[in-house]
Amino acid sequence: MTAVPRYDFVMRPRRRRGDARPITATAVSAAGFTSYLRLAHRDPGLQQQRFYVLAWQPGLFGEGALLRSWGLAGAAGRTLMTRYQDRRSAQPVIERLVHRQLRQGYRVIERI
Repeated sequence: MTAVPRYDFVMRPRRRRGDARPITATAVSAAGFTSYLRLAHRDPGLQQQRFYVLAWQPGLFGEGALLRSWGLAGAAGRTLMTRYQDRRSAQPVIERLVHRQLRQGYRVIERI
């Protein structure tokens, strides 16, 4: 006699990475990040909404910090601060992060 697994939660099929639409370089530049960018991803299957925020904070002596916040909407989420010498050295990282989130299905909600 074999044991039948018992689940107390509803099993839903997971979305694979390749299911999202491909993102071009124009889409990344169209995100238009200058100092603040808020992205959101809504998943009706799981009944949740996620957010991702990028903010550039300039310093007094030309340096700056890139603040990243992410998590579920309605919750505090997490925040990570990364310091850079100047905005030019942070730009490749910003483009990579925006490209990754757009590829995963996030949409631009607000930009400044």
